[in-house]
Amino acid sequence: MNSSLSALIVDDEEFCAESLEILIQKNCPQINEVYRNSDPVDALGFLKRKSVDLLFLDIEMPHLNGFDFLSQVGNFEGSVIFTTAFNEYAIEAFKVNAIAYLLKPVDKQELIDAVKKGVENRSLKNQHEIFLNLKKAFQPQVAEEKKIPIHTAEGIYLIPEKSIVRCESDGSYSNIFISDRKPILVSKNLKELEDLFDSDKFYRIHKSHLINLDHMKIVSRQEGGGVVMDDDSLVPISRSLKKAFFARFS
Repeated sequence: MNSSLSALIVDDEEFCAESLEILIQKNCPQINEVYRNSDPVDALGFLKRKSVDLLFLDIEMPHLNGFDFLSQVGNFEGSVIFTTAFNEYAIEAFKVNAIAYLLKPVDKQELIDAVKKGVENRSLKNQHEIFLNLKKAFQPQVAEEKKIPIHTAEGIYLIPEKSIVRCESDGSYSNIFISDRKPILVSKNLKELEDLFDSDKFYRIHKSHLINLDHMKIVSRQEGGGVVMDDDSLVPISRSLKKAFFARFS
């Protein structure tokens, strides 16, 4: 795996920033790009344009200290290494998930160890990202809930298709029976409703009845039997359609 890293040094002291860059170039071959910025406000703009793997960040700077800088960066996905002349910020630094806290002048071995942590940290993030992508790829896609526009004298109802238990013909009208609410009378015949619904879910078992197969509770094979739906209604099965209906479940 390619372990080359990019880094940004944010330090208002030019000499310290330059010294750190030289130390990195001499001792950290994993880092092939090093950027420097002495103004933390400018550095914020830089990070909006370009992402880096490592952020070497001073703490006490004019206009914006290191912690305020991090809060304004937002969701920084790289690793943070604080470089400062003051040791009293160490606890606070690790509270913001810094991987290292280097005191100036920066020790060569401490720098090497910190960069090694950065490489490991990026590797773990990459592995986790691969895992999440694989998990997402193999997860079944959840279809959006389909809503059926039902026009009535009162207005247009947007009814979730899965909540429709059954439909019953009433002349040139139809009654739509829905879970947990009273039926809705609509000026559509069953054929028109049948064309609106998912053909895999809804089945015409009688010239006057269209049912949602997901809401069936009991299917009776006895003479004169029918289908008991979730709303406890008994829907008759047409004699001419019975064979095809039962064949669907065989």
